[in-house]
Amino acid sequence: MAQNAKSDKNVKEAFKSFLVRRGYKIEKWDPDENNKEQCPADVFASKNGELYLFEIKKTSKTNNYFGAATYTEWAAALGSFKGRYFFILAFENEGTFQFYKITPEAFMKYSTIPPFKIYFNIPFKIENGKIVFGSLNRDAGPIEMNDNVFEALKCDWQDLSGLKLENGHSYGDENDFEFIGSANVESF
Repeated sequence: MAQNAKSDKNVKEAFKSFLVRRGYKIEKWDPDENNKEQCPADVFASKNGELYLFEIKKTSKTNNYFGAATYTEWAAALGSFKGRYFFILAFENEGTFQFYKITPEAFMKYSTIPPFKIYFNIPFKIENGKIVFGSLNRDAGPIEMNDNVFEALKCDWQDLSGLKLENGHSYGDENDFEFIGSANVESF
């Protein structure tokens, strides 16, 4: 079976090994102990009695890094795990992963909020050549949204990050990124 080229399992394992070599203990996310919250990060590790969360973003690109972070990740990063949540940029380069740590506050400078997507799921089947639609087994309320909601979210984002925007763009610099080490790709 061919390995999914977009899989990030190997970089997660490499990063876990990297943390263990630096005295961290790898932990598991237990929703029962965390208010039934969804898993908000890729790696959980403790050191000196503190739990740290690491969300890994991997690329093998050579010039521009584009990706996404979920609302669940941002809620943890800016909420109950503030100060203990880090985004890890993992660059695959010449057989190694190079790890850079960036705080959520610095990561905001490089992030934008696109228009919302609203997903749908319409059950149907084909009977005697005709489409027969099924019903949903859940109570879905009406969606009420307008441009004001989106603009309010963008303003909240700007307020949270303390960004000073120029012509709609924020600017970061190389000091936002801290090189923390590397690991061989082949070993994972």
